Amino acid sequence: MMTSNPKNQFLLGAGFDVLHQESREWLEAIAFWKDETKFFHKLVYGIEPLEKDKQEKREILKDLEDIHSRLYDNFEQAIIRHESFLAKILEDKKGYADSAYQTKHLDLKSRFEKLEKEFREWKSIVFKYIESIS
Repeated sequence: MMTSNPKNQFLLGAGFDVLHQESREWLEAIAFWKDETKFFHKLVYGIEPLEKDKQEKREILKDLEDIHSRLYDNFEQAIIRHESFLAKILEDKKGYADSAYQTKHLDLKSRFEKLEKEFREWKSIVFKYIESIS
């Protein structure tokens, strides 16, 4: 799958060290998102909304938090598997191809970018909610 994004074109030709570093950065970002999610949880549930509609919004935020938590965990495991695949390539294990790794890396990169965008949108919703009950 070829893409017109120049950064993705670079990554297709990049060495494993560059791809590995990007995977590590994704894992660090996920860890940060998890920490922020815990902080927002405390913030959202530290204030009891008086109006019924605000209570309902808080429950929706909780559902979104749970969904994101599962997405973070799932994506984190996908990256760990991806890194394991790289280790097998570097060990020159039979059946592990460089091109398959690079293709998977681009897929993970796309997933990461979507998840990052969704996280920013979720944060914006949380901020607006907190402002509405303060």
